[in-house]
Formats: sequence, structure tokens, C-alpha cells
Amino acid sequence: MTVAELARESGIKRATCYEHIDYLLIKGFVLREPVGKRIFYSAVKAQKILANFKRKTALLEASVQEMAQIQDEASNTPRVVFYEGKREIKNIYEDLFKTVGDVYSIFPAERFFENFTEDDYDEFDKSLGAHALKSKDLFVADKYYKKIKEIRSRNGSAGKLDKKLPSSFKSNVDVVIYSDK
Repeated sequence: MTVAELARESGIKRATCYEHIDYLLIKGFVLREPVGKRIFYSAVKAQKILANFKRKTALLEASVQEMAQIQDEASNTPRVVFYEGKREIKNIYEDLFKTVGDVYSIFPAERFFENFTEDDYDEFDKSLGAHALKSKDLFVADKYYKKIKEIRSRNGSAGKLDKKLPSSFKSNVDVVIYSDK
């Protein structure tokens, strides 16, 4: 059929019909056949379309298997986990105390004290000192910064390094990095 015939039979405007035909040509679903001054379009045999689909599916399956093999061979697949609530945060701290090495954190005290007390922080800070951990903390400059510094100085600063972040730095998320977590 010509474009005019296709447009009439399908009820699609002729200009739009050209767009669809171009797409079908690119996908290999339609053939263009010039006959004299006229151009005719015909559908490709269904078996050819199916064979093309099967070939592309096989390539996709091979790629997926290759990606799965790479993922299986990866020893340290990174992952991000979010914990919320007092109990979950305490579980993180208990896990943290089972490791040896450095602990890095960005600590927004204001958010911490929404769920915990000063005694809770005091206990946590003492536990840091009692374990073979080196703490390197960045404290968000908020209304509790001085209180945290008081507690830390009272408990001793062995193995604890900290810095006050500029007041322009805002965070409401406690980030803790330790071991491979």
C-alpha cells in the first residue's frame, strides 16, 4: 500500500502515518518498495519478526546471566540500610561494639536527643571508650553541641577525635560508618 492508502484504511492522518511507518521501518516490521515513481510499503513476514524477537530475547537472557554471575562473584556488594526508632539504633550500637577499628560518624545531636536522653549518650560515649574503637566524629553545630562536648570531656577523649561542623551544614540524619558497614 502507499502512504495515502494506509492513512485512509487506518483512519490516521497522512503526516502521522509517515511517522509510524518510519518507526516500523527502523524496527524492521515494514519494507519499503519503490515501484516507478510510487513507494509501496508492506509488512514483513510474521516468522521474520518472531525470529528477530527470539534473537533479541536470547541476547537479553545472556546479558542477564552475565550480570547475575558478576553479582554472585562480588564479595562486598554495597547496600544501604535505614534504621529508625530507638530499638533499631541501639541494635546498631550493639553491632558497632562487636567490631574493632575506626568508627566514623556525622552526628546531629538534636535528632539524637529526640529519642534518647543525656544518660543514654553518656552510656554510649563510655562504651566507645571501653572498646577497641577509634571514634572520628563530625558534630552538627546545634543547641546540644556543648552538652555533647561536656559529656565527652567528662568521660575522657582517648581514641575519640571530633570536629564541629560549620553552622551552615545541616543534617537530621545520623551517619555511622564502621567495619564494612
